[in-house]
Order: sequence, then C-alpha cells, then structure tokens
Amino acid sequence: MNPPAVDGSTTPVRVIFAGMCALVLTVGLARFAYTPMLPIIKAQAGLDYVTAGWLAAINHVGYMAGTLLAALAGDLRRKYVLYRIGLVVAVASTVAMGLTGIQYRNSRGVVSNGYTYTLPINRGDVEVNGVEAEGMWLLADDWLARVAYSYNEGTDNDGEPLASIIPAKAVGGMTCNAPSRRWNVTANITHQQRKDPSD
Repeated sequence: MNPPAVDGSTTPVRVIFAGMCALVLTVGLARFAYTPMLPIIKAQAGLDYVTAGWLAAINHVGYMAGTLLAALAGDLRRKYVLYRIGLVVAVASTVAMGLTGIQYRNSRGVVSNGYTYTLPINRGDVEVNGVEAEGMWLLADDWLARVAYSYNEGTDNDGEPLASIIPAKAVGGMTCNAPSRRWNVTANITHQQRKDPSD
C-alpha cells in the first residue's frame, strides 16, 4: 500500500470522487444497514427506548470521532493510512452485522430466537378494495351532523392480507357554526374495527 503523492499529482477531482465513494460506503450503505437492525438489537438485548436512543447517539459520536481524528492527523500520509483502515473496518463491520442467523418469516415480521419483530417492507404491487359512504344533515341553521363509514381489505401478490389496512371504520360528528360564520366547533367520534391476522 503506497501512500499518495503530495506533490500535486493528486488532483482535486480525484480527491472529491474518492470522498463521494467513501460517503456512499460509510454513511450510505453502513448507515442504512444499521438503522433497520436497531429494533432487532433493542428487542434481543432487552433495551428500553432511552437506552436504544443512547445507542443510536453513540453511533453519531463515532462519526464525530472520525472527523476529529482526520482533522488532528496533519500528515497526509497518515491520513491516507487511516482512510484506508476506516474503509476496511466499515465494510467488515457492515458484513458482520448481517451474520446473525436471523430467519425471515414473511413480510409481517421476523422471527429469531423466540422474538417477533415488525419491520416495514415494500411489497410491490398490492390490491386494495373497499367501499365508503358519507352523509351530512343540516339540523338547524348553525348545526350540521355527519356520519361516515368505510370498509377496506387488501392483499399482496402472494395472497397475504395487508396489515396496514383497517377493515372497517365509522365516524360520527357534529359541527356548530357561529352565527357570524367566523368560527365553528366540531366534535367527532371514531370507531375502528379490530384488525385480525387473517383480515
């Protein structure tokens, strides 16, 4: 591993391009690989939300430490060596996070060591069907009643139900308008049907 020349042969374009590649590798791939694993780490380690937040904050401390280390290393040859070491560590640690033996069950979550985790996963094409109805009645000059109902269901390409779809929802409300029409007050009551795993 030969250190870079410091006599001007390293052009600004090459330096900028190398920095962009390093950001894609460290902040891009490594960060996006770490973020979805934090809920799994939290559940398996029994961490509460405060401790998990500190864990995420320590990750940012690592960014700051690397920035200060690069600023304090005045020798360009030393910076080059640290730069290469940092990239190797970033790749190795990112790969190591994936070697956990997690078994993916389906798009509803992940099962590993008796724990169940809910993770958002893009399903591609889905089919959603439903019906909606709404009615409003003017009870008096200043009073308006509203009733609405909706029913929806959806499945993905494999026939699995979509957990994000609410089966049924009913809303009843009343609105009072001031005689001056400068303000109004609205009160609504909402009921949502319980979501069963088979829905």
